[in-house]
Amino acid sequence: MEEIDFLKSGNKNQKAKTSKKDVDYHNPKEEKPKKEKKKKEKKGIFSSLFKPKKEKPEPKKKEAPTPVGLTPEEKEKISEILKEVEAKPKTKSKKVIIPPEKLEKKEEKKEEVEETIEKIKNGEIPLNAVDVNLIPKELLAELKPEKKIINLVWIGFATSLLVVIVYATLFYLQSTYLTKTEINHQKMEELEDDIISYRPLQKQVEGYNESITRINQLLEQHIYWSVFFEMLQEYTLPNVSFASLSGGTDGTFTITANAPDYATITNQIEVLKQAENFVKNIEVTSATATVEEEVIKSVNFNITLQVNPDIFVI
Repeated sequence: MEEIDFLKSGNKNQKAKTSKKDVDYHNPKEEKPKKEKKKKEKKGIFSSLFKPKKEKPEPKKKEAPTPVGLTPEEKEKISEILKEVEAKPKTKSKKVIIPPEKLEKKEEKKEEVEETIEKIKNGEIPLNAVDVNLIPKELLAELKPEKKIINLVWIGFATSLLVVIVYATLFYLQSTYLTKTEINHQKMEELEDDIISYRPLQKQVEGYNESITRINQLLEQHIYWSVFFEMLQEYTLPNVSFASLSGGTDGTFTITANAPDYATITNQIEVLKQAENFVKNIEVTSATATVEEEVIKSVNFNITLQVNPDIFVI
């Protein structure tokens, strides 16, 4: 369907050929009545201030051109088109610099419109076949369903590509996480195997620990007899000798000794009593003398000696 602009081709009806199907447009000029000259009234300052302002008369609307030699249906179509054009709001003209490319396009459009009008006048194209459309071709090209379908295809492609990218990233993250977990599981299994291999050593270490604790206990409870004998020798008289000795770690000892006479036994007991850091208590349990020809050769005596138990521990 071809487009036609009746407004731009209104002034070229004079050149149309006369035929039965010719379409003529005319807009007869109305004779304007002469206005009567009014005398100018002198106005003062105060009168101009207090007098009400006169309302401006509304501009008369130009009547639409009436087509001649058309069928009533064609007249109705043309009148509807003209009404639509008149109903559009008028904008103030502004100086706009139009590039030469757009001017060329407009001239081409004008030529196309003139050709279609000539064809309609000559009867080559029937009026019913003309598609009157005031929308520019640029907008029509954008509103075509083909372009919408292309846009929808691009949108679908972009969304599908986005979904694929998101799925690929999630799949990559999942695979990396699974590989890391598998590596960690393998490391844990290796560590468990190492721990199992060290279990025999653990038993050996436990045995060593037990022996060390026992040695510590022995060292803590060990009795050093050397100190006891050194101190006993220190506080023993030269003419007194010990035959036997029995006792324990509590510090109580039973000693069998030999002295030349009873006086020596008494002196020995006094010496031991003076050793306060060594002897706590001393007691003579028995004394037996050996006599030959009414002379005392020796005296055997038994004493119970209580010593300080701290001397056994260093």
